[in-house]
Amino acid sequence: MMTALTSQWHQRLPDSAHTLLDQLARLYGCDYRPAMVGARLHSQEACCLVIERDKRVVGLVVAHLIRTSSQSASAALRAVTRGSGAAEIDDALNGSSGSVLVVRNAQESRVMVDPALSDADERRILAHAIDSIVERAREFGARRACLTKVGSDQRALTSHLIDARWARYESGGSAHVDLRCLRTFDDYLSTLPAARRREVLREIRVFEKAGLHLMSGPVDDAVLREVASLEANHHERYETGWDADRILTRRREWSAALGDSLQLLSCMRDDRRVGSLLYVREQERWEARSVGFDYPAVDRTFAYFNMVFYWMIRAALEARAQTVDFGHDALQAKVARGARVIPSSMFVSAVIR
Repeated sequence: MMTALTSQWHQRLPDSAHTLLDQLARLYGCDYRPAMVGARLHSQEACCLVIERDKRVVGLVVAHLIRTSSQSASAALRAVTRGSGAAEIDDALNGSSGSVLVVRNAQESRVMVDPALSDADERRILAHAIDSIVERAREFGARRACLTKVGSDQRALTSHLIDARWARYESGGSAHVDLRCLRTFDDYLSTLPAARRREVLREIRVFEKAGLHLMSGPVDDAVLREVASLEANHHERYETGWDADRILTRRREWSAALGDSLQLLSCMRDDRRVGSLLYVREQERWEARSVGFDYPAVDRTFAYFNMVFYWMIRAALEARAQTVDFGHDALQAKVARGARVIPSSMFVSAVIR
């Protein structure tokens, strides 16, 4: 029988949570490192729930309060879901107080639970966490609580939210390539249909004939400024509202938290950087994190997939990594090139009274 759970909300990550996060980082990647989670708590609108049993941390939640008009909150959530369920979300938030408590751990939402616990213990901790999220939203005066990007592999969390009658909206997913059965880039190519394989090789030739080449190296503050400028072009193209200063602040947080695991792949034309990819290189798992381009300089060169996909697969195979995480964007194009998508959903609570 599991002993009683206790929990408390904090504005900063307590040292007692580091052991749990180190375990989760080994399972799910660098976003769960203590330094990365702690960086997301710098905002005054952020808080974390620490759940303990017998003075040991067994669960953790990071939440952010969006204090906006109901239309702005709806637009933010619709962006997360790529438009899926937009009408339902607008209806759900209609007449709201204009604030929504959002649980999101960078790339995904995860109520973080000690992986060594039994299924029954996990379900109890999840129930405690969801009840605490709703109560926290009530204390903030929020009308709704929301968990964005809950992966389909999070079966226990998904089941509990459905049982609790949270509304569910499909929100894309994340693309991965499993490298465990591959040894070389030719092995990867052999997994593709013949027509797609020819297309990939053509895209590589076009890129090379355009006079572009790729160069990987460490990250420092001077290069991050240039990266932020390139990424701002990308954000402007897709109208995300992020400018170079905001991007630079976030990339500095990544660099401080990830150290040598964060690397830079540069797309070069002669000695000029015209594209950038920040990626995480760990022993078994690599992850493409953010990209930017001087778009006129790389037009019609297939620079995006040469950087983000083909180079990453080749380099990860050479390093004997087991998987590459390509994130949530351009999913259909990545699937066409051999990636597998782990679907995700957004959950929105009933009106909180």
